[in-house]
Amino acid sequence: MGKHARQRRSAVDDYADDDIVSSCGGTKSMNYLLEQLFEKRGSTRESALSSIIEGFTVNLHHQFAEKYFATLMHRCLNSIKRGSPKEICLASHVMGLLAITIGCGDNAHELFEESLPPLSQALKHGAEATKILDCLAIVTFVGGHNSEDIERSMQIIWQFIHPGLGSNVAMSKHSADVLCAAISAWSFLLTMVDGWKLSYKYWKGAISHFLDELEDNEESVRVAAGAALGLIVETGCLEKFSSAAKVSTDKSIHEGNTSPSGYSSIQELRDRILKQDGYCPEISMKIGGQRLTLSTWSQSMQLNFLKRFLGGGFVKHMLENNLLHDVFEFTPTRKHQLGNGQFISDREEVRVQFYLSEVRKQDCSQRIFKSPNSFLNKARTKLLNKQRMLSQGRDLGHYMVDNGSEAA
Repeated sequence: MGKHARQRRSAVDDYADDDIVSSCGGTKSMNYLLEQLFEKRGSTRESALSSIIEGFTVNLHHQFAEKYFATLMHRCLNSIKRGSPKEICLASHVMGLLAITIGCGDNAHELFEESLPPLSQALKHGAEATKILDCLAIVTFVGGHNSEDIERSMQIIWQFIHPGLGSNVAMSKHSADVLCAAISAWSFLLTMVDGWKLSYKYWKGAISHFLDELEDNEESVRVAAGAALGLIVETGCLEKFSSAAKVSTDKSIHEGNTSPSGYSSIQELRDRILKQDGYCPEISMKIGGQRLTLSTWSQSMQLNFLKRFLGGGFVKHMLENNLLHDVFEFTPTRKHQLGNGQFISDREEVRVQFYLSEVRKQDCSQRIFKSPNSFLNKARTKLLNKQRMLSQGRDLGHYMVDNGSEAA
């Protein structure tokens, strides 16, 4: 009792200004919400977890996550082991956000190692599978050190997708949403592994399974299965996913044929999934005014998975989270904030284009480049005036903020 009280008091004393706006109204600090996770009433813990999710989504709260990493991790693990289905769902979401916030390192690996057993058990008991699968994929993505770590989690998910003979595995058919989440989580982790390092013994028959899922009635399942097949082709190691089966030209499955000729239809599958030049169609999108271009199935899968998981916080994390900068090799332009909340870039370039023949260039070079009324000087003057105006606005914004602070 005394130990918990000291932990809770410490959480309130430190980082008192680390506030979030709760969806139910009012402002609560992340430290106060952490304190609420020690309460006995389940509804109180659920409310706190919901607000922590909101806090990690709209802001990074990196200092808070680093300082209270162990406490938050163990409270979430306690919720997963002993909480209601709703609490398990919320705690799983928080752990995924915690992993993304702290980034790669010793803490992330500890989170991975500590969370694997309870998440695996929660999956076996059928509790809130979608969020558990997302959490398992994220903590492995951030905290897994090597291909062995990643394949451990992939095996847990694969046993969930394709139950074996284990007595502890629920054999009931999964809903479309859950099956789609499981396939997506497995595929997301596959993007991290070099195809040549994949085990030969774990994934035999995966192509056959995903081909069957292409016939599912639910479009979301068909899309997830198609993406998984695309990733398998991209690994360049089809034999690790298909050596126990042959796909015939009439799309039926024949067991036991492992000869090279047995892969002719899989080569046809490659041709159907990929473009003729062998590459995923290029995807380009703007994030915070900057363009991000993706050219592989792996990159597209990672982006779509993280975008879905982060929801409304995706752009915020893409602009400020170093982990995502490294994953996508994305470097946002630094920006300054004006007093009215608007942002401006550090640097702006103006380019003036015009055409003149060589003769005209020689005759008019003085007027074009050196005259006060030249195109070049006019453009330079316009740019300098704009930068001066923005600089004045920025100074005014800081002055107003300082005055507001003094008045307070």
